[in-house]
Amino acid sequence: MLREELPCPVIGVIHPGARAVVAQSRTGRVGVIGTRSTIKSGAYEREIRRLNSDLSIFSKACPLLVPVIEEGWMDKKVTGQILQEYLSEMVREDVDSLVLGCTHYPLLKKAIKDQYPELKLIDSSVETARAVKQQLEERELLREASESGPTSGLKTDNGNRGSVRILLTDITDHIESLERLFFRHPFQSLEEIQIDDMTR
Repeated sequence: MLREELPCPVIGVIHPGARAVVAQSRTGRVGVIGTRSTIKSGAYEREIRRLNSDLSIFSKACPLLVPVIEEGWMDKKVTGQILQEYLSEMVREDVDSLVLGCTHYPLLKKAIKDQYPELKLIDSSVETARAVKQQLEERELLREASESGPTSGLKTDNGNRGSVRILLTDITDHIESLERLFFRHPFQSLEEIQIDDMTR
């Protein structure tokens, strides 16, 4: 819907993650983990099959992972046990590449790698950022790091400052703790928006 309504490109997380797992798998056996709704939608499976119909895909809903992450329990023993419960069957099926199909899940990369070092982890958020960068480069809109502009205090690898604008459809007290969890420092402002407002 948004792609049709907005004058700018809209980049979702599904295609970049699917494209990366198709490119990286060597055995042709790939896994996808996500929330119940993501897995039930079949979006990753459809996109992976569209890109390569020969792959075997093993999908698993992992509803306990988001609460564990939001509690900050990435290094707890219980988290390792939950991961083992969710991933052991995929590992037995010789899955070699795993799509982290939820924006929270990259925070568990270390915990997953500690248990399953042989798994290639596909971080959909990183792949989406690469897709955004590619779109900006193609349209000659990629801002050079040295250009001046509004800053949020977020520094790039070369020490220059970038800016971040966070738009949410709902702002709750819990958002501030998530902000620290994902970004390591608070931003100056969070903006609440309605999706309908973006198409006007």
